[in-house]
Amino acid sequence: MNKVATLDEQIPLESVLIGNGIFSDTKQASSYYDIPCTNVTGIGPLLESSVCEKMAVSVGRCEYLMKACHAYPDPIICQSAEGFCSEELERPYFNSGRNYYDISRPCEGYLCYPIMNSITKFLRKDEVREAFRVDKAAPVFVGCSNKVGREFQKVNDFIIDTRPYVANLLHSGIRALIYVGTYDWICNFVGNERVFGSLDWKGLPDFRYQQENNKQVWSGGLWWESGPLRYARVNGAGHMVPWDKPVEALKMFKAWLEKKELD
Repeated sequence: MNKVATLDEQIPLESVLIGNGIFSDTKQASSYYDIPCTNVTGIGPLLESSVCEKMAVSVGRCEYLMKACHAYPDPIICQSAEGFCSEELERPYFNSGRNYYDISRPCEGYLCYPIMNSITKFLRKDEVREAFRVDKAAPVFVGCSNKVGREFQKVNDFIIDTRPYVANLLHSGIRALIYVGTYDWICNFVGNERVFGSLDWKGLPDFRYQQENNKQVWSGGLWWESGPLRYARVNGAGHMVPWDKPVEALKMFKAWLEKKELD
């Protein structure tokens, strides 16, 4: 965008940080099996073997249907693919009643994070809304809007593959830090690593080599990088890394801003 925008319109973007992201259901949907049905997190498996056996049978078909959706992005095809993967790979975990944002903790409070209730109350205060210059006609703050989610779903937004956008950033010289808490289920590290271990960009060969053969240890977990792309695992953190591991998150953030290695 900056290449076609005037100087006044340009955004001086230098880098992006994406925590526990969703980029491609083709690569990430099947990871809903790995987290609860293996010991990849160090505290699994979490579900009964009979449940996992049934889920395992569906992994290949889920991946096949997701590929069909992206090859032929018709809402009917994509909704069928999403429906199958959701029913066979997501629902068993939801039915277990376990925390989908942090597999090590019970699901308590709004969005499984009790602090969300306090955050919601704070952001709904008149003085806070005024400080943020929120339009008086705007609705009250909600942490996760079902209405917004339904509107996105109507236009298939939830299934759009955003990997090309990340690749474009990297090719434009924008640095990207991808960090993932290892105890998250909904946007987990297994799926994220499948995404970035196959991301179509010029730095893929070296990044994949680093991912497979040269992981570095830091106080928060593991990390590796190639050129403008850095990936960091944060051990023991769930979906909200800065809340779960504030010391490690701050260290990671400062190292990124200062363009230093993690240690």
